[in-house]
Amino acid sequence: MPLPYHQNWRYFADKAAKENDSQELMKHIRQLLQLLGEDYPAPVDPESSLQPIAATPQGWREFENQAQISEFLLSAVAATGANFGNVQAFDSVNGTLKIVAQHGFGSEFLTYFEVVTCDGASACAQALGGRRRMVVENVATDPIFEGQNSAAVMLRANALSVQSTPLFGVSGDLLGVVSTHSDHPRTFSACELRRLDDLVAELMASADGSTQAAD
Repeated sequence: MPLPYHQNWRYFADKAAKENDSQELMKHIRQLLQLLGEDYPAPVDPESSLQPIAATPQGWREFENQAQISEFLLSAVAATGANFGNVQAFDSVNGTLKIVAQHGFGSEFLTYFEVVTCDGASACAQALGGRRRMVVENVATDPIFEGQNSAAVMLRANALSVQSTPLFGVSGDLLGVVSTHSDHPRTFSACELRRLDDLVAELMASADGSTQAAD
């Protein structure tokens, strides 16, 4: 008898978190997605599911393939030993980030962070404004969130630590941000962040190849 969905995910996450080779990690992710697609209906509870967001901001042509974004997000969550995550696309017209895929969050979090500006009180806003990775080891005590409504939203979502990494295209343009969150205060190790960077590089290379083929 198959394990319940959350137990399969935990087994996979524990196994994938020990994988140092990014290609092997991607293979584990694909196997998980295939398993879920064959054995389980897509869950509708946003608290436990990988939920794509339909609308993609203008200019994010490189990632029109939703399956690719979802696969990348699951890989990023596993690579960083996290529990939740989201991918935001950069809208160059409005200068904002918009969630295009998420894993594990409920409606309050998704509504509050649906659109993020560079002056917002969040790690992803800081990554947007500074064009660099931001790591918050403890949301409850970090100055970014001090006295902000965003802190309460994060804490209620049980997202107690977070890293936000910008996604740059091959031309150097900002395309978006990937954030992964843990349910306890923690740092993100150099090994975890290196694996994440490898996944980002693979995604960028794949997207660039797809774009050139389309042209």
